[in-house]
Amino acid sequence: MVAMACVEAGLGPGELERRPLGGGVPHVVPQELKGPLSQEWLRCVDAVLDSARATTAPTGVRWLASMWGLAIAARRLGLRPVTTRFCLTNHEATASPAEGSRSDACIVHYCHGDALFDKRWYADERKARQVWTLPAGGAGVSGLVRSQLAAAGEFYGLRSAPTA
Repeated sequence: MVAMACVEAGLGPGELERRPLGGGVPHVVPQELKGPLSQEWLRCVDAVLDSARATTAPTGVRWLASMWGLAIAARRLGLRPVTTRFCLTNHEATASPAEGSRSDACIVHYCHGDALFDKRWYADERKARQVWTLPAGGAGVSGLVRSQLAAAGEFYGLRSAPTA
């Protein structure tokens, strides 16, 4: 599916494999690149979504369209992105923050679900209300996300939101 989007965007289908490039957050974009990158990014997101619809790609792939769109757009524009260390992340689908993440990072970037928390469990409106009833805490990034959700739910008075 991503290979089809690359071809549609004018890149060879193996281009992203030869020189890997992630599209995760945070994105810090210099002012002079905001216009060209945002336009190309949107075009490439559409290409990824069109490719997903044209194939038997699982529905969950749409969660990744923005990231793949950015990776393809950056490659098309000849940009050389630099990975930041602004966040704690579970990028490699582990329960703990990724190696090299700073303990004083200002962003918690949740990527993959685990037994403690998975954002895809809350994909519809009824299930989304249940996120406020989760107990705080746990290990790694998922535990931090649960603690932040609990704090937000408490602040906004959502902790007792109906679960049905």
